[in-house]
Amino acid sequence: ELSALISLLAKQSIDGEALSKKVSKSDIKDLLINETNKAIEKGVFGVPSFIINDNLFWGNDQMEHIELLLAGKDPIDKEKLNVYLNRPRAIDREIIKK
Repeated sequence: ELSALISLLAKQSIDGEALSKKVSKSDIKDLLINETNKAIEKGVFGVPSFIINDNLFWGNDQMEHIELLLAGKDPIDKEKLNVYLNRPRAIDREIIKK
């Protein structure tokens, strides 16, 4: 409920009333819709999600990997990863009868 959110923000010295007015503007709503659509197109799922250099990371457990990537020390072998990613997902594979 909006009033509960405004109350929580006020406890943190954030002007919840002003924020609620801003997020209700049509340009802000349109921005949210557009950003959500972009995220869906890029395959974003889970929270938090980060896209860095077209690499999708999601989940708090990926923060260390993100730090390594940003430091130029990505531990992932891109060639092996590309081979792995080119395999069809299990849901897309044909059923093999023995």
